[in-house]
Amino acid sequence: TRKLLVDQEERRAHVKEAGARNEELKAQIKAAQDEVRKMTDRHEKELAEHSKAGKSLCDERDEKQFQLGELKVEVCRLQQRSDDLHRQLEQTLRSFAHEREASERHLEVHHQLKLIQEESRGHHSSRDELHVELRRLTSQFQEDGFARERRCAELEHSLEERNNEIKLLMYRVQELSSKYVPTRSDHIDVVLAKWVNGYRPAVPFFRLAQGTYLFGRRQVTCKVANDKPVFRVGGGFIGFDKFLELYASEELERLLSYEIDERTGDPKFCEAQRVRQTMEDSGALDQLRQVSAETQASRGEGLRSQGEREPSQRGVVGVVRGMSPGHSIGRRTLN
Repeated sequence: TRKLLVDQEERRAHVKEAGARNEELKAQIKAAQDEVRKMTDRHEKELAEHSKAGKSLCDERDEKQFQLGELKVEVCRLQQRSDDLHRQLEQTLRSFAHEREASERHLEVHHQLKLIQEESRGHHSSRDELHVELRRLTSQFQEDGFARERRCAELEHSLEERNNEIKLLMYRVQELSSKYVPTRSDHIDVVLAKWVNGYRPAVPFFRLAQGTYLFGRRQVTCKVANDKPVFRVGGGFIGFDKFLELYASEELERLLSYEIDERTGDPKFCEAQRVRQTMEDSGALDQLRQVSAETQASRGEGLRSQGEREPSQRGVVGVVRGMSPGHSIGRRTLN
């Protein structure tokens, strides 16, 4: 029992001590809770302040970012402006170089202009002299033109007279060609005369030598084959009718056309005059007139049976006989 009492006392002391310890712990807990509460309040205040500061920082950050964006835009604009200014500067420099070159050219042109003006003043007297000479030459040219017109009128009048003379000569030659008189000692000429008088070609034949004739302005070689005249053309011979078919129209056109002198540009009337004078001197015109009279007398009686054999060249004869005085023939040479 005593031991129990001691134990109880110990337990009471221990409980008392535990109670005091408990009170002390409670006081400590309360103090700790107060401290925790204070710390919590302080932390909440700090958190509130931090939150407010963070929000302020966020707002400031957003504002800075906005300002940064504006600064970037401004930097881009300023960079573009700088590039534009650089380009304008380069253009200005190029323009300045061009202007300087233009100024130098202008000075050079101005100098040349002064020289030209001085030269022009020096040429004024020459120009006046040239004007006087030009007026003199103009007057002389007008006089030469009037003289040329008078000369042209004289030449036209002479041309008309020569055409009439040549027309008459052509009539006489045509009348002669309608009745060809052969050389009796020349067998080729006798045979050819029969065919010429039978066909009566518009272009006359003239005997130059035995076997050689002048047909219009074409010299031909003739021979007799089977009692028919044949003419050398190229490397062979062709008959009389074929020869007329090939060359009569061509030679007639050559006789009826002008031949122009290449040096003077005038018709070669001198040649026609020379032919006419030669025929007059040789008595050929008198013979033509006599033969024409005989032909006119005997035309109604002779060779009518041969009229059906005449080729189309008879129509050309009619053209020659009916041509107007304005027609003329060119040069013909009678050897």
